[in-house]
Amino acid sequence: MKLYRLWPAGLVLLMALLGSCNMGAPESMLTEHAFKEAAGELQLAIGQRTRAFRIDTDDSEFTLQMQDPASPNHIDAWSHYYQTIRNIVSWKGTRGPSAVEPTLINPKLEENLFNLADVDFAAYPKLAQAAIARAGLQDPARVVKVNIQRRIFLIPSPSNGDVRWTLQVSSGREQASVFANAKGAITGGNFDGTLRAQKLDMYKGGKPLTDAIAEIRATLGPGPKIRRFNFSDGYLWFTGASPTYPGKVGGWVWNLNGMLYSGDDAIQTPNPGMPVALFSTNEVDWSVLPKVMAAAKQALQMPNGKVGQIHITEPGNPAQAIEWEVWVKDRSDDGWVTANKAGDILKVHPPRRP
Repeated sequence: MKLYRLWPAGLVLLMALLGSCNMGAPESMLTEHAFKEAAGELQLAIGQRTRAFRIDTDDSEFTLQMQDPASPNHIDAWSHYYQTIRNIVSWKGTRGPSAVEPTLINPKLEENLFNLADVDFAAYPKLAQAAIARAGLQDPARVVKVNIQRRIFLIPSPSNGDVRWTLQVSSGREQASVFANAKGAITGGNFDGTLRAQKLDMYKGGKPLTDAIAEIRATLGPGPKIRRFNFSDGYLWFTGASPTYPGKVGGWVWNLNGMLYSGDDAIQTPNPGMPVALFSTNEVDWSVLPKVMAAAKQALQMPNGKVGQIHITEPGNPAQAIEWEVWVKDRSDDGWVTANKAGDILKVHPPRRP
């Protein structure tokens, strides 16, 4: 057996390295302890800088991009990181500043910046747990990335909005993004990559419909706000009261990602003598959905047909009562029925067959 002699200088270096290292793989930067430590280390490292461009964290690195107050057009980055050699030994460190060339959708740099003090880093542990719950993935999931920066809008022209946390949640098979404000309160998300989004069918009613109506009610507020309500399998859409211009209505969409207002529609503005009837979500008995769908197929003699459209209105001038309009299609045939608030058929419009 050969024996190798370790020279004194090499021994000193090895001892120094091992003293600053940990045996085994590093912990994730996204754990509560590591996230808190990294945020604290970096806030010390950046000194007197206060204006941030963006913050990014993954399993191995936590990076702050900050404005240089001496050169306001310059952005520099500091990182707190973990490194490892084959997960046998690992160590951590902090580096920076390093020059960054930021990607600006809104070319006005100052409008992209925010005060670092406005971000509540202490909210992260509870926010991470809440984000995992909100994502609703079928298998065990965890937060795999965090980003904090101002929201970006493209229409009508590139601009920035409020500061927003984006937490990417993944189970390996599914993923979702959950959004929160600067203080860590969840405001929404993108759930297109989840199985529940792929399997969502609003025609089945149940809890998804109940939750959707509750969110619509909370967004629109009390009183009559809807003119025409429509179903689709993966979303709901309706013309409803404008949030900005009294007397106008426009297009709204609800899906698992939340509520979206597409803008005011001048065509829908009520004209004198021709009122546009508005109704509230409380005026509709949503529980009759299965009944009215089954009754439509039976009345149209299309037992194997598929419901393709459902509309809810309060027709008449003046308005009378809530009515359901259900369209059914079977191969090349389609027909529709109107039903009252209780789901009882009022009128049948059978398919036009030769």
